[in-house]
Amino acid sequence: QLWVYGSGYATAPIAIVVPKIDQLRTIAASAGVKDQDVATLCQSPVVRKAVCDQLLALGKQSDLKHFEYVKNVFLEWNVNADGAAWTTENGMLTPTMKVKRKELLHKYYKTIMGLYAEIGDELPAEE
Repeated sequence: QLWVYGSGYATAPIAIVVPKIDQLRTIAASAGVKDQDVATLCQSPVVRKAVCDQLLALGKQSDLKHFEYVKNVFLEWNVNADGAAWTTENGMLTPTMKVKRKELLHKYYKTIMGLYAEIGDELPAEE
């Protein structure tokens, strides 16, 4: 699962990523991070940068404009048995499996503000 969030007050979008565990371990290994538990991998700055770099490469390959490139990521490790963090049951998806942006923004507000602060963007307190 992936949610890209952009603010008119920011220089670039950020992403909340729910990684597949096997892919996360592969990315971590290629970045030189030894096998660790999922929560530790998701919080690793090296792994987060490696995921962000992959999103950047995908953005360039897809001919996105420079201001559309994802500049920072949060890796969500709190998932259900199916590996999903967002479901209809927890109110983060609609019955047609679309993300509920307002609910995701509410859930990840502090995380989003922190991601933007890490890249030097300051957003208004309430957006």
